[in-house]
Amino acid sequence: MLKTESIMDICRTQKIGDNERDMDHWIVERDTSRSEGFYSSVIKNGPVHFVCGQNGSIESWISPRRRVGLWNFDTQHISGLDIKVNGKSEKQTFLKYVRGFAYIYRQYEDFERLDFIASKKAILEMELRSEKLVNFEINIQILHETAWPQSNFGKDYRVKVNERYIRISSSIASTTINYKSNGNTKIAIDNQKITISSDSASFLDIYVSCDDSLPEENDLENSIKYNEKTNTISNLVTPSFRINKLFRWAKHDLLELFTPTPIGNGFYAGIPQFSWFFGRDGEWMSMAAIECGLGDLAQNHLDMLYSFSKGGRIPHEIPLSNGGHIKGDNYKIGDSPVSTQFMSIDSSPLWIICMYMLSGWTGKKSDEKTISDVMNFCKSCDRDQDGLIENRFSEGLIGWPESWAQTRDGICVDVNAWWLEAIRVFDQMNGEGNKRFESALKIYKDLFYRFTEKGITIIDSANDGKTRDIKGAMQIVPAMYFNGSLFSEGLKWLYQPDLVTEWGVRSVSNRDRFYDGGYHTGTIWPLMTGWMVLALYNNSMYTEGFDMIETFTRLAFSSLDPGRINETYNPEFLYAEGQFFQGWSSSLFIQSIMEGLLGFERVPTDDDPSEMMNPHLPESWDEVKLLNFPFRNKVFNITVRKGNRKEASDISKYMQKNEWQINLSKENAI
Repeated sequence: MLKTESIMDICRTQKIGDNERDMDHWIVERDTSRSEGFYSSVIKNGPVHFVCGQNGSIESWISPRRRVGLWNFDTQHISGLDIKVNGKSEKQTFLKYVRGFAYIYRQYEDFERLDFIASKKAILEMELRSEKLVNFEINIQILHETAWPQSNFGKDYRVKVNERYIRISSSIASTTINYKSNGNTKIAIDNQKITISSDSASFLDIYVSCDDSLPEENDLENSIKYNEKTNTISNLVTPSFRINKLFRWAKHDLLELFTPTPIGNGFYAGIPQFSWFFGRDGEWMSMAAIECGLGDLAQNHLDMLYSFSKGGRIPHEIPLSNGGHIKGDNYKIGDSPVSTQFMSIDSSPLWIICMYMLSGWTGKKSDEKTISDVMNFCKSCDRDQDGLIENRFSEGLIGWPESWAQTRDGICVDVNAWWLEAIRVFDQMNGEGNKRFESALKIYKDLFYRFTEKGITIIDSANDGKTRDIKGAMQIVPAMYFNGSLFSEGLKWLYQPDLVTEWGVRSVSNRDRFYDGGYHTGTIWPLMTGWMVLALYNNSMYTEGFDMIETFTRLAFSSLDPGRINETYNPEFLYAEGQFFQGWSSSLFIQSIMEGLLGFERVPTDDDPSEMMNPHLPESWDEVKLLNFPFRNKVFNITVRKGNRKEASDISKYMQKNEWQINLSKENAI
């Protein structure tokens, strides 16, 4: 049985330098990191997540979409938390924070604390330990509130106290607090503020249940076992410790964000303000999940998206409340309201690409009826029958840059790159050849690519014969899927300091008239950095591609919550902004490794994974391994190394691609 004390023994000796040595933990020290612990942290298991400061306290937020505190599915249970020992708050005495798989350890001047969420239960377990007898006091603020857009508050709170637990019930939820200690324990209640004090104690354990379930001795062990699931598949071994570690934790990010709910199962987009389901966010996460062996999670998300589709139109956003439906207009672009439920045109072609990726990587047969349904919706967006689809702001058919979507009516470079790729894989998988794709691609290239005295430039969008020459990350997208001199020359125009920084890719060039450093108008997005990686590798710009891969590790290892990659970064001063935990920031790193560095085909068509690889490793690397790699119901060990030496083995397959030798072994049924 795994005990709290054994985890504390491991974490107690961790130092900040271990971030560069220990694969299993991320560490912040107050003195060394110059952190007082107010930056955000999260632990999550299934539908339950707990967001607080690294020092363990909860600070109030002012945002209708914030999901800080303890939440189960769409309902908040804890909105405030502070722990005092011998009269001093944890905010004053915080020393160290260690994040492991499934738990967070904190060290203070006079005590230690371990937090985790039980697997398959809605319980936050907080276990406090001290080497001497101290006076513990824990203050918990209970608040029952449902998530955006419903935002209902509990009424008529009722409190029940006995020797074993405290239960606080309201019109919308019930929260139960169990506790145990070896000290003299007292309870005080003021409205929904619960104070539990225990004098002359060496431990105090608090169990906050959102569904009246009870803690058990094996909760910690079961939680760790579930969270370490990703360590048993697709283990990357390269000469770079940073890349290996980040790849391991990026897989865990997908597992952590995957959430079973009453309205369907899928990936939350991010924490703390996007903790519900999105279309394109979850589709990018699904791509990475498919490629690293978590295809079952991706299947859930894609099926859930389709269940909320309308006439084949894949939704942009699915809230947890209101049965997953948004009523009325909930978002404004300028003065114009747009219903967020279906305000994305690109969710639909991306869904088609995901479905064929799922089939290619898992070997499962695609549901052609549902795919045809979504294809037909996409085709309905081609009003002039030229093979390309058009944005229509008035109908909520908008692309990614939402804040300037009103100016992008018509044909857009990014949306149609995804549409062309959807056409290509749809026709290929249905034996219809490339005629339709080639015809549309020619129109696309003639429309978006311009030859000037300085070389090739790419336009952003066009409408009624008028073109928009905004330079930004949207122009990266076609080179992710198509290659050749036209696309590689276009990439050279994009791969310049006005768009590319040491921390990644700006959404808009800082020389463009649209640039102001804003959310959609200049901010650095790791999402778009990943697009650039895939485009560079797809167009044989391998050195530049690897340089961009290293921006992900730079961000993760310098993060205020080490190991996390933020949603966005300031494009001038390179500090973190947006969500501190964003799913597609992690997933694009996984894709960059799988499709870029290792060169896997996006939609495999062969049972042999080595046939689907075209690796391109840095010159200084001699070997890379991908161990316990699930592919089409089998598990493989893959070794990529330099040189022409062929190793003989009864269980090993060898092949040579360019200067790289690929060995494939351990072919077992899953």
